[in-house]
Amino acid sequence: MTRDEGRMARRGRKPQMPPEERVAAILDAAERVLARDGLRGATMAAFAAEAGMSKRTLYGAFSGRDALLVACMRRLRSSVMRPPGPGAQDLPLAERLFRLLLPDPAFMASSLPIEIIRAVIAEAPHHPELAAAFLEEGPLAAHRLIRDELERAAARGEVTIDDPDFAAVLLHDMAYNGLLEKLIAPERRTPGADTAAARLRTAIAVFLHGISAAREV
Repeated sequence: MTRDEGRMARRGRKPQMPPEERVAAILDAAERVLARDGLRGATMAAFAAEAGMSKRTLYGAFSGRDALLVACMRRLRSSVMRPPGPGAQDLPLAERLFRLLLPDPAFMASSLPIEIIRAVIAEAPHHPELAAAFLEEGPLAAHRLIRDELERAAARGEVTIDDPDFAAVLLHDMAYNGLLEKLIAPERRTPGADTAAARLRTAIAVFLHGISAAREV
């Protein structure tokens, strides 16, 4: 190959995507496949085709399908729960919990989380390790985030909680109810952002009042 031919070949190559952008593009593609085809269609070949990449590129970013699916679950959970930043630590506990628990509006409007949960339930008997990983990156991670915020509040004297782990699970269930209905009837209308926010504030108020009242019983 001549020097000029080499320059032309280099000019014809697609620019290398930064690793962070490549991972994000792969996760975007995997989420589209999951939403459209469920877990049965969730193969590395399908993800690669959707992303416009080779399977080799995907395996360079993720060790396999299960690792990629767990990463999807981790990203979905981060769309639901975002710990308040340092500037929010002086806000009242109820407001910090609200900011922690209020999902991103795009997440609330998407059917993808329900599709993933439905697919994982269907495959759990055959892939228990995948189901365990989803639990770890989903509900269990969410419980830990809530527990950590409650423990910080208790250390500051804002609330008294005898069992932070139990309280975290209780608040999580109060904040995100209706999952069974959504799994059975996904076509049911999702409450608007204002309705969801109002319900969450009520759930937090009831939780904090109930935690205080429980110590008096």
